[in-house]
Amino acid sequence: MNKLKYIFILPILFGFAACSDYVTEVDPFIDRVTDVGLNGETYVDGLIIGLENQANWAIDDAMVNADGLSDALIFDRRNANATFSGLENSDLGLPQDTDGEFSGPFTQLHELRVQADTLIYRINNKITFTNVAIKNRGLYSANLWSGVANFYLGAYYGKSVTVGGSPINKGRFYTTTELYNIAITKWKEALKYTTDAVQIKVVNSLMAKVYLCMKDYTNAATSANLGLKKGDAALTLKYNVTNNSAYRSTAGDSRTQFSLDPRFKAYTVADATEKNRIKFTSFTGTAGFIYDSQRKYVLTGSDVTPIEVVDWLEVNLIRAELILRGAAAGDALALVNEVRTQGGVGVKVAGTVLSILPETGKYSIYEERDKALWLRGLRILDQIRLDKWHLPAGTWKWFQIPYTEKQKNPNWDK
Repeated sequence: MNKLKYIFILPILFGFAACSDYVTEVDPFIDRVTDVGLNGETYVDGLIIGLENQANWAIDDAMVNADGLSDALIFDRRNANATFSGLENSDLGLPQDTDGEFSGPFTQLHELRVQADTLIYRINNKITFTNVAIKNRGLYSANLWSGVANFYLGAYYGKSVTVGGSPINKGRFYTTTELYNIAITKWKEALKYTTDAVQIKVVNSLMAKVYLCMKDYTNAATSANLGLKKGDAALTLKYNVTNNSAYRSTAGDSRTQFSLDPRFKAYTVADATEKNRIKFTSFTGTAGFIYDSQRKYVLTGSDVTPIEVVDWLEVNLIRAELILRGAAAGDALALVNEVRTQGGVGVKVAGTVLSILPETGKYSIYEERDKALWLRGLRILDQIRLDKWHLPAGTWKWFQIPYTEKQKNPNWDK
């Protein structure tokens, strides 16, 4: 019997050896790249493109949601397309941590942050460069988008109705102010790696935006003065017919979930020239309900109108506000009129008195920002920083940290 055992065991052992030899002769995978395989300067430009594509998706989704939580967009079930309960919760200022509409952008923004920070680490620690220009290009882009991701996480998410911010890397919770400061640090680092005039202006414009949110008007003025000027190219999210815009899909002509707040139509009634920059289409819902969908981000041929992350129009209005606050010098009315002229809107006549918030007999920067910078995810930031919240006390001004994050990160609220 013992001899029989050996007879059966030997073929099995030979069988394992044969399988092992066979497996080692399989050709390597050609449809994937390992992490270490990206540690070469020839891959840096491709990784930059990956960052930009990630930014397209993450920021667009976050912006349309933020405008839904603000008073820019409304959710009304008399619009037959308005069926997403999470967006309805947002409109009421009661977003839930289980709402998938908001957990998606949260994850996407963190993916953008991680991809950007990983590229910074890869460039500084894993790649030997022969072309310094490629290295600088990578460090500029990675720091730029890392800063953007941290900014939007701080702007749009929070752990309570009074505390905004986000946990980082399964670690502790960072407040809005902390994330804003991280963003500024990243952008200052980005400036070390570019000599391009417009890129320098873009970074300073982003910093001006964040300093304004932080009510640091002195630094906001310094950055704004170094920021984009009339005619400079904007930093935009770029789309095409196969890489569509969530804004168009959610609040436009695809499947309208959010509709425009009625005040946008009122602006065009009060001043017909406003139709040149406030573009919408009206539809009829149930019981004769009329609602308006934006026509700012539209599909034209093979392109979808890009979303402005920051442009000279925004910087002009930041500078105008800072002049009114006494933090900067210049002609605030002239800056406002440059913005209006660009939008095809009638200028404010000489002698028009400007104010920051609406006042009788004055024209406010708050209203001009509402019109000129509509549907960019900025309205909620203005409402928060200027104490103009439109919903009752106790409602959320940012989206909850998603339930999935809370489950896997024990430090999410520490």
